[in-house]
Amino acid sequence: MIIATPTISPTGNLISLNILPNFGKRVKIGSLKCIFNPVGYPIAGETYIMPSGDVAISAEFEDVSETIPFLSIVAPLFSPVTVGYEQASAKKLIITNAGAVDTTL
Repeated sequence: MIIATPTISPTGNLISLNILPNFGKRVKIGSLKCIFNPVGYPIAGETYIMPSGDVAISAEFEDVSETIPFLSIVAPLFSPVTVGYEQASAKKLIITNAGAVDTTL
């Protein structure tokens, strides 16, 4: 089903189309047309400019393909890397009863 809005319009106005295919169908690419004096003018998208007379809108509907397109992503290969951690040498810390710190040992 194709619904045009508005259904009555002066020349030059923008007409919007609401295209509602039946379940399992879609509009065949390039088939949506505005027919005026009896030439069919292709409609790109879902709008057209109203010409100076009555028009008919036509489209071909086709079955939706059973295959679903998908995006394939390939992750890059990485060589394993060995990592290690070396702890820095620590200074001895001695706390005396008076609370003074001696780090000279």
